[in-house]
Amino acid sequence: MNKFVKVLRYIGYVGFALLIPAAVILLLVLQSATYKHHLEKTLSASFSLDIEISGPLEVSFLHGLQLAAHDVHMRREGMQIAT
Repeated sequence: MNKFVKVLRYIGYVGFALLIPAAVILLLVLQSATYKHHLEKTLSASFSLDIEISGPLEVSFLHGLQLAAHDVHMRREGMQIAT
């Protein structure tokens, strides 16, 4: 193998090795209720709705970075718009 391919392989291994701890840290951060509350507050202000996330937040790397929120309720003036 030439030197260029070896260097690319090494860079790939290092990148993958750094991705795993970053994913674990991201999962731990998103488990926190304070970040869930901050996300609710930001979304509520953005959409001018009362948004409540009752379920857990999940992160997936299957097809790129994905954030999933479960059991989300959207209300406007007390009336539920979407679940």
